[in-house]
Amino acid sequence: MLEQEKEKQAAFRIKTAEQQKQKEELALQKAQIKSAKLLDEIGIKFFVKYYDRLHHWSIPDVEEENYSEQIKKERITTAKKLFASNLNVIALEIIVNNNNNLIDDDTRSKAAELLKKEKSTDK
Repeated sequence: MLEQEKEKQAAFRIKTAEQQKQKEELALQKAQIKSAKLLDEIGIKFFVKYYDRLHHWSIPDVEEENYSEQIKKERITTAKKLFASNLNVIALEIIVNNNNNLIDDDTRSKAAELLKKEKSTDK
């Protein structure tokens, strides 16, 4: 009888661990989708170029950008939402791991540097 109870408890722990893993995977997928959507609104080059300034909540000087003031404001606001939601590392991972030829090598390289820096400060 005691052996059966131990087996039931072990099976329950395994099932609970599997359910927890599924929940974590689902949460990661949702975060990746949200990050990708925000990145699309911000623009990958804009995000990478102004990453440090946006990350530290300063308003970047984007005078050299050829956007209207409204577009600049929208991109900055959206980028700050991404940081406020702690999705910035996921966004960098998306950029670095994306095999899309539309992302130039300089942008991908800069994103990889930023990601390495973020991961080293997470420890």
